[in-house]
Amino acid sequence: MTFARVPGLSLRFALRSILRNFSRSLIVPLTVALLAAFILIIGVSVADQEQAAETIYDRVPTTAYLTTFLGRNRNVPVQLQSDLFRLLDSSYQARQTRSMFQSSLSGEQIREIRAKLEHENPVIKELLLTHYMHYEYMGLVEHADGSPGTPGLPERPVVDRQKSNIELELGFSKLEQQVKRMPILALTDSVTRTSEAIKFRESQVQWLQGYSDEDYLNPEFIIILPDRFMTEHGLKFGDIIRLGVYEPIERYDVLAEGFDFKVVGSYFQGSRSPVFYVPWSLLTEVRMGTDLGIMSREYPDDLNSLKVIGIPNEYIAESVDSATIIPENPRDLDALRDYLEESGYSQIGVIRSNRLAVVIDDKALADGLLSIRQHLSFLNLIIPIMLLLSGLIGFILSYLLTRNRLPEFAVMRSLGSKKIQVYLAFFLEQFFLLLIGFLPVTVVILARPEWLPAVDRNLLLFLAVYTLGIIIAIGLMGRSKVLDILFTKE
Repeated sequence: MTFARVPGLSLRFALRSILRNFSRSLIVPLTVALLAAFILIIGVSVADQEQAAETIYDRVPTTAYLTTFLGRNRNVPVQLQSDLFRLLDSSYQARQTRSMFQSSLSGEQIREIRAKLEHENPVIKELLLTHYMHYEYMGLVEHADGSPGTPGLPERPVVDRQKSNIELELGFSKLEQQVKRMPILALTDSVTRTSEAIKFRESQVQWLQGYSDEDYLNPEFIIILPDRFMTEHGLKFGDIIRLGVYEPIERYDVLAEGFDFKVVGSYFQGSRSPVFYVPWSLLTEVRMGTDLGIMSREYPDDLNSLKVIGIPNEYIAESVDSATIIPENPRDLDALRDYLEESGYSQIGVIRSNRLAVVIDDKALADGLLSIRQHLSFLNLIIPIMLLLSGLIGFILSYLLTRNRLPEFAVMRSLGSKKIQVYLAFFLEQFFLLLIGFLPVTVVILARPEWLPAVDRNLLLFLAVYTLGIIIAIGLMGRSKVLDILFTKE
């Protein structure tokens, strides 16, 4: 191949030289391919880290929780209206216990008030509440396929409320102590996002198809059980079970009712105690204490419309064992801190007008951001070093390859070739070798076009810097005199 028809002396010489000396010049495209691939990898890594920094607020949950100013316990009992509703709106007027019994709010009204306060708060997106009761497993009501379960199940647990003389004298309740030793029933707004969720990861929860953690925001009779408990009792997703639900309460000793729940999930129990999880909002709907004989008129003016109502839902829902705060904007936690400070909430070790403290649990977020920023700093430091190194390597390789070609340079000049033609010939040879080495990276970019915005700038800089190295090397060659080169050759 003579390239006789290729226009231009410099271009013909460059193509012939590459063909004739390709094995000796192969070091150039190999080196270029390695350098370009390394810069490509760094650029993609930088883009991945920047994407991780942007999405970490969605991937790493940032929450806050209420505690005392001593901060010794994450689960601190608070009141729904006087503590939590006032956290959302400091002007909210909490209802007194007497009002709750005389004209109790319905469950729907309680949920509407809560939703309205959460919606209007500028820095708190939502509150996730948890309340702990106790349970007794009574049996299987119905299989998932609709077939009947255990026959003859009682509708409610049998409770012996009789107290011995010793209990009456000492003010001691044996029943209450027995209930407190029963396993925990957690009524919660979320199985994976509340303070209770720190005991297991979301990946450890298995859901019945069609159900998710969001269903726990609704007053549905659904339940999540430990996997070991389901195995021991032969339960499956979709089964309906009956629980005796117990609530020790100061004014009425112990409340006890029976409720049926649909099994919609399970979690890996491990060495933990067998906690059952049901939606918190059920507290606003279920009837507790119907065996206590508490009566109310269905129609205020009708003396004959008395009916058993049990304990008002508003009163039962008032007690909250833990509250998890979800910030409105995890990227601006300072706004939440300012809001809490203006509202007079305490800090750990610092008492203010409100003795409750709010702890923002952002350690995982801060650690994640710090790690990402350290990686970005390192990668952003490597990029200019690699570009400078690429220019230096381009200069060295071009200089060494053209230095051995000085006699060719002298012959071309002595035969009448213009200096610019000779320079251009040697430059084009090295530049074509550069493009040959860059070809594999081009193929990768064409295969993965989504990488282009992340690497185009660095790759263009690489080509420019390497080309500059070639120009400097060719320029140094041109400083040699033709006669000196020819005499040295002889």
